[in-house]
Amino acid sequence: MKLLFDQGTPQTVAAWFRSQGVDACHTEEIGMARSADHAILARAREDTRVLVCYDQDFPALLALSRATSPSINSVRRQGLDGPAFSAAIAEAIETWRAALSLGAIVVIGKNRTRCRRLPIDP
Repeated sequence: MKLLFDQGTPQTVAAWFRSQGVDACHTEEIGMARSADHAILARAREDTRVLVCYDQDFPALLALSRATSPSINSVRRQGLDGPAFSAAIAEAIETWRAALSLGAIVVIGKNRTRCRRLPIDP
């Protein structure tokens, strides 16, 4: 599974995933640090990457557009350092791998993680 980490996420996390053999990059590394959300979604879709973000705008954009991709891992836990953030993402990917490969939004909350398949019905 390929990952694209949005600007709000630690760059060290993309490097950690690469060290684990995962094809991962950060928006900063690909010249998209200041890109609009729709451009980042398009890039994730083009590259068939799961977008990892703190930004709640990405899931909203997908829901409103009824898009079927890209999949998103949205982290809603605040105060995670790099290792804790990496662990939360790795656990969510392992748990929801099948849904993410088909198109889904996985939300990592404070007390639980939930998944909704794409497209999201209004």
